[in-house]
Amino acid sequence: MSAQRRNSARPEQNQPHNVVVLVEDEPGLRSAWIELLSEFGYQVHEAENGRSGLELVRDVHPDIVITDLVMPIEDGRTLANAMRSDRQLRAIPIIAATGDATQPSDGELFDVVLRKPFHSTALLRALTELLVPLSGSWRPLRNRDSSMGPLRARRN
Repeated sequence: MSAQRRNSARPEQNQPHNVVVLVEDEPGLRSAWIELLSEFGYQVHEAENGRSGLELVRDVHPDIVITDLVMPIEDGRTLANAMRSDRQLRAIPIIAATGDATQPSDGELFDVVLRKPFHSTALLRALTELLVPLSGSWRPLRNRDSSMGPLRARRN
């Protein structure tokens, strides 16, 4: 199955956008997150599983990836492992969203782990913390320095 794409609902001329790849198998949740992210000026591309998500990441080279952990075909950990093994993709920040228990290796794979259900402000805060302003647009703040450790966001 090929990756599905969707651009921001309100693109503005001459306005920089952060490009987000959203990988989520639940259509209702994916639509809600796309609406939220688009409202805040993110350009969103979507995929419904890790395999199509990886294809999409390679195609659009986003500023950040948001992925569910448990999905059919390939899960979020498989996606993150593939990205971390690829020199061109390893510096892209990854936010994991899960209702399941985390694993010790998640700290190496993900920059932020959000426990479902979470408030939309937790997602927006994580995006802001992982992206820094640079020349009028936002760019990833990530150099894989493990001494700082991953950000952890918990349900409020």
